Amino acid sequence: MSLRRKLGLPGWRGRGPLLAAMLVDSLGSGLFLPFSMIFFLRTTALTLPAIGAALSLAELINMPGLLVYGQLLDRMGPRAVVGIGNLVSAVGFVGFLAVHSAPMLVLCATLVDCGSGLFWTASPALINLAADPGERSRWFGLSRVLRNAGVGVGALAAAALVSATGDLGLRILVVANSASFLGASALVGWWWRGPLSPPVPVLKRRPNPQKSGYLEVLRDRHFMRLMAANLVFVLCGDSLILLLSVYVNRDLRSPLAIAGMLFTVNTALVVLLQTSLTRLAERTAKPRVLRWSAALWGASFIVLGALAVVPKELIIPGLLVAITIFTGAEMLESPAMSDLVVTRAEGPALGRYLGVNQVSWAVAGAASPILFTWLLNRGPMWPWLVLSGACLGAILVLEAGGPDPGRLRRQRTDEGAR
Repeated sequence: MSLRRKLGLPGWRGRGPLLAAMLVDSLGSGLFLPFSMIFFLRTTALTLPAIGAALSLAELINMPGLLVYGQLLDRMGPRAVVGIGNLVSAVGFVGFLAVHSAPMLVLCATLVDCGSGLFWTASPALINLAADPGERSRWFGLSRVLRNAGVGVGALAAAALVSATGDLGLRILVVANSASFLGASALVGWWWRGPLSPPVPVLKRRPNPQKSGYLEVLRDRHFMRLMAANLVFVLCGDSLILLLSVYVNRDLRSPLAIAGMLFTVNTALVVLLQTSLTRLAERTAKPRVLRWSAALWGASFIVLGALAVVPKELIIPGLLVAITIFTGAEMLESPAMSDLVVTRAEGPALGRYLGVNQVSWAVAGAASPILFTWLLNRGPMWPWLVLSGACLGAILVLEAGGPDPGRLRRQRTDEGAR
């Protein structure tokens, strides 16, 4: 077995611009996302609950469009939709510089959410175009490595810049993030003009495409159970961005640099271990992998909640333990969930399945800012207790779904590729 396969890496010849686009996009996200709530707290007069409510309202406004994005994906293809999404996000982030009121924040955040919705609806299909047969899980694992590497480097650079320049640095981060979206869009367009063709004709239509509408997706009970679990997993992932820096700085009374350190640990673990862990888990039923990840996430939240009442000298070691467990859950969940979604979506309804998948992300994204800020204002332990209970619910939902009927189809594809 080659070193590439031992490390769980897919073949990437001819996909260089696409890989570069992933890295540039994630670098920009790393510059801003870890400090997004702090940005609005320091550059506006809005309170934390008001910021959370505005961001949640923007998600709700954007939500009906997600079903349209799925239809656009079926008509235009993933590469065009990803490029358009990045351009829209670039405009929205520039608008953040002019935010001074809740309505303006809602407007700019809606633009950002629109671009993000276009990108994330089409992104799994774009990766599916890039993947050789039998290597889709590995591509999802690699994309996560690139995203975390970019986010980690960006978070370190952002922490240094903000420490040196204060609020001016926060505004520079917004501009840099917008520029990264423009660069990623250009790179995806460059790859689009290349010779690479889709390895699997997943966008081929039936003679009567009306039969593959959204009703077909909603009747797929296994897929809808998967989406219910995905709601929980998105909330879990959002807690790292929306909760951790505020919790560490305000409630645990630790320096903001500690939050940056935790993001770095998260990134380093993903970069070093993600592809190998994906390779080790690819023979295990994906629903089982998801249940393991839910259990690990729940454990990490219990540790985080306990830090609110432990002696001060245990806070930093406890944070390191929690972020390590949290990262293990992320590494198991992301490739498994993405592979399951695309496996069930293959065919003429691909865009619609991915549209519904993105709706589940949007519902959780709309709920998380207002839910987390409300819970955190009630007490520092409340968000972590609620999240750990939600993880238990996800385990029960996935267990109730029984065997994954898409697994055999995926196994046949993988065996054929080998």
